[in-house]
Amino acid sequence: MKTSVKTLLTLLVLAAAMTGCMDKTVERITYEANIPVYMEFNDFRSSFAKSEPIEISTPGKIYFKDNYLFVNEVSKGIHVIDNSDPANPEKVAFYEIMGNVDMAIRGNILFADSFIDLVAIDITDIEKPVEISRIENVFPEKMGIIGNFPYNISTQILFKVLKHRDKVVEVAGMLQKEVAERICAGPGSKTYGIMSVLLQAFYKTEYLFTVSEHVFSPPPKVKSGVIRLTRNDVNDLGCDETLFFRVVKAAFNQRRKTLRNSVRSAFELKHEDYPEFGLRPEQLSVKQFVQLTCWVKENMV
Repeated sequence: MKTSVKTLLTLLVLAAAMTGCMDKTVERITYEANIPVYMEFNDFRSSFAKSEPIEISTPGKIYFKDNYLFVNEVSKGIHVIDNSDPANPEKVAFYEIMGNVDMAIRGNILFADSFIDLVAIDITDIEKPVEISRIENVFPEKMGIIGNFPYNISTQILFKVLKHRDKVVEVAGMLQKEVAERICAGPGSKTYGIMSVLLQAFYKTEYLFTVSEHVFSPPPKVKSGVIRLTRNDVNDLGCDETLFFRVVKAAFNQRRKTLRNSVRSAFELKHEDYPEFGLRPEQLSVKQFVQLTCWVKENMV
C-alpha cells in the first residue's frame, strides 16, 4: 500500500512538472531601426528626376498654378496633380527632389530647396521638367546629429562625423556603453584608443549617463551610454592630417607594445631617437600625437 501511494505521488509530481514545462507563452516582437544612407555630393546633385505618380504619404507645402496642384512630399519631392476637374483630381507626375520641404513658382520656373541647395526647374512642359540651374550651399550647412545609433555601425557613423566635421557642430547619441566610454576616455585609461584620439582632436567629448538594459523589452545583453560631442575651435591640427590618422591607427593596432615597435613596424624611419618612443600609445595626449606625427613626417624615408 505504501509503495502504491509513493508511486502515485511520484506520477503526480512528474505530471505537474511536465505541465509546467509545456505551459510557456511565446512572444514575438518586431523592431524597426533607422539605417543611415550615405551618398556622395555629386550623386546627390544629379539626383533630380521625374517619375510616375506615387501615393501621398507625408504632405507638406501646397502650391497652385494653372490648374495644377504642386504638393510637397516632405524630404522626397513634389507631387504634380491636374486639378482641372476639382471633383476628380488626377496625379500626373512626381518630381524627385531630395531634401525638399519648400517651393515657389515664378513664371514657368519652379524653385525648390534640396537640402542645402536651391534648385530651379523649368516646368513649361509639366511632363518634361528640366533642371536649369542649382545654387549650391545656399542654405545653412551647420547641423547637429541626435539618435540611437545602431551598435553595429556606430563607429562608421562617427567616422562620417569626422569627415564632415566642418558641418557637424554637435552630436548627441546613445551607443553601446563600452564604445561610449572609449570615445570619452582620456590618456592613461585602458579604454583610451583610436576613436578617443581622433574625435577628441576636433570635439569636446562628454559621457552623460548610462542606460540600463532593463529599460528595453526584451533587454539587450549590454548596457548603453549617452554621449555628447561638441565641435571645438581646431581647424588645423598643425600636422599632416592624413598622416596623423595613420600614426594613431598604427600606434593602437599594437597597443601593448611601445611606440618604438608599433611606429617602426608601420613606417620606414631614418632615425629612432624620438624621446617618447618608450611610451605606450594610451599614454599620449592628442597634442603629443600631433607632435609624433610631425616627427614621423620629418624622419620618413
